[in-house]
Amino acid sequence: MIQPGELFWAVIDAFHSDGGEAGEIIWRFPPDVQLRQVERYRFLLQRPGQPGVLEMTFAGIGNWLIEADGLGTASWNSGMKYGATVTPSPAVRVSTDGADAVVAAAFEWRELPRASGASPLFELRWHDAEAWSLTKGVDGASRFAVERVADQLSMTGPTGATRRLDMAAPAADSATRSMEESISSYRKAARHYGHPFRLKLVRRTKVTAVIVGASILQATFFLLISTRYRRWRPHATGAIIIGWLAFALFLQRSFLT
Repeated sequence: MIQPGELFWAVIDAFHSDGGEAGEIIWRFPPDVQLRQVERYRFLLQRPGQPGVLEMTFAGIGNWLIEADGLGTASWNSGMKYGATVTPSPAVRVSTDGADAVVAAAFEWRELPRASGASPLFELRWHDAEAWSLTKGVDGASRFAVERVADQLSMTGPTGATRRLDMAAPAADSATRSMEESISSYRKAARHYGHPFRLKLVRRTKVTAVIVGASILQATFFLLISTRYRRWRPHATGAIIIGWLAFALFLQRSFLT
């Protein structure tokens, strides 16, 4: 996150996946905030009855997709939790399909809306984590520019003044090892347990077929017992109940988890 001015800040997210796994970042906002999409990658956030508007602009490199949900009804938007209640809220989602991508989100607070016809500019140039630049402006005139070259970060404001900062020293070996171990543990858990919202349609289809088949056999079995072997019906009923419970436990603990 970079904040070169009081009314402007930017966040850069870099997506990388060795296994081709998809990634996403969701920006959620309070329910009383109005989200309006004015261009493909530009949004306005405003509270009714209050002056000023927050402009949110995206720029990226690679294969990425942006979606907006102003009403809080999209399947990927779970809303915001207030106490024990989850309330629908506006949100913006940035996602990738597994390919590497870099996406920057710029936020600028404006007391007044842009003049009619004004064309905002937001540009991201990226080589790697130690060589990139961001430019934010209007009609080709730069208002903010941020650039990183190696360990130095330079920020230029609307007056043209440039401030340079030296980046923090690299983390110690022990901290780096701890971070790598944490990431490795997270990936192992993800591989073991799978995605929490994965549908597993193939297994669910198989289970449905087994349940339908077993139900037909059960109905046929009880029909035969009712006409020929009535004294075995209570015992058969108990055995079938135990069987269904065992089958349900197997599905919950093993097959569908």
